[in-house]
Amino acid sequence: MTDFATQDLAQWCNETMAAPLPPKVAHQANRCILDVVACASAGQDAPAVTACLKAAQSLYAAGSASVWFRGMSLGPVAAGMVNATAAMVLDMDDGNRQAMGHPGAGVVPAVLALAETLGADWCAIQKAIVIGYEVAVRVGRAEQRPSYHSANYTSFGVTAAAACLMGLSQDQIAHALGICAYYGPRVSDLTLSCEMGSDVKESLPWSVVVGISAGELAGKGFLGNRDALDIEERFNRDAMLQGLGQTHLILNTYFKRYSCCRWMHASVEGLLSIMSDLALTHDQIERVEVQTFTQAASLNNRHEPDTLIDAQFSVPYAMAIAAVQGESCLMPMTARVLHHQATEAFAKKVSLHVSDAMNDAFPAKTPSRVTVISALGTFAAQVDAPWGEPVHAPTDEELIDKFLVVGGSILSPQITKELSGRILSGAEPAETLGLLRSRPDASKMSQGMV
Repeated sequence: MTDFATQDLAQWCNETMAAPLPPKVAHQANRCILDVVACASAGQDAPAVTACLKAAQSLYAAGSASVWFRGMSLGPVAAGMVNATAAMVLDMDDGNRQAMGHPGAGVVPAVLALAETLGADWCAIQKAIVIGYEVAVRVGRAEQRPSYHSANYTSFGVTAAAACLMGLSQDQIAHALGICAYYGPRVSDLTLSCEMGSDVKESLPWSVVVGISAGELAGKGFLGNRDALDIEERFNRDAMLQGLGQTHLILNTYFKRYSCCRWMHASVEGLLSIMSDLALTHDQIERVEVQTFTQAASLNNRHEPDTLIDAQFSVPYAMAIAAVQGESCLMPMTARVLHHQATEAFAKKVSLHVSDAMNDAFPAKTPSRVTVISALGTFAAQVDAPWGEPVHAPTDEELIDKFLVVGGSILSPQITKELSGRILSGAEPAETLGLLRSRPDASKMSQGMV
């Protein structure tokens, strides 16, 4: 062990870059890239992405990094920020139970943008992805006060990944992490804001800006506070470093089927299973009682959300969408689900209750017990592990199917399958990233599917 946690992490980063990855870990990096790209394809027509693109073009220099599915390129910070916005905006991006948030939508766009700029090979891309996830999750799980705000720790993952791609020394990586600690987001608790419906969400695009900038600064000799991760008020060093080098935390990634907060998925699945098993229609249901954990009950949970992101943080409304408009309307959730009278009426039938048993299971699990009271009787279902959890991880084919569904509004099946094959096989980066840059069918984009 060295004097500072940043130095321990930096040493591990350099060792990881110098050695081959285990095949399973390397393939998991490919799977994470594929899923983030799929999420970004679904988010292309979101107003937040368009606004971010315009701002990035004004704020940052031009360059050779692809802006995904836009037929253009920008500098790595700008392209990474825009692509991260597209990946996170519909809340379908991957996550990790230990960190209680989302590493992928920050790490993957940053790594691909920087790798394209630097001409890195696919092996280096995989290693940087693995490093980014590892550092992000370790810092996230070490927060003394859980923030549920992904960029608080994903920015460290981006910093480590970027510094490694830049070829920084061990000491420079430690300084980069120290810079990130003071320049990065530090939101105390995501659930404290009554405006969860804003485009800021969990600040993941800003983790790209901070992470790449921290690496660049350290590489030019800028010094950071290397003891930043040892400050007990903010981090638990032992929790951060436990098992470092013994496993790869990217293997614990969960994937999402629905475009809403992960804390809601078990409730949606529980309701749908009851309705399917009993052939119940939404108008036969009198009320729904949901036993959940404190954090899910603390979301905004509006019955009549004003924005799409508002809806992504409402357990009752997501359940109502599934019941009234169908599960496919969560894959992804689009603006068409808003201001729907029958859905709003159903959402008001849903009551949330905090359960000690569910609290005890969180954050290792995000369970829910759903009870449906109907004219046909009372029925219950409990879901402990919704689709996509590592305990029953989706297959490659299931991730491709997700891409086909959520990207279908802008991409042809042929392009989706070609991209999927290239990413999963680790094909030559220039061609793969060039395909990501290509602009999809403009007629599909104009349909406003997202």
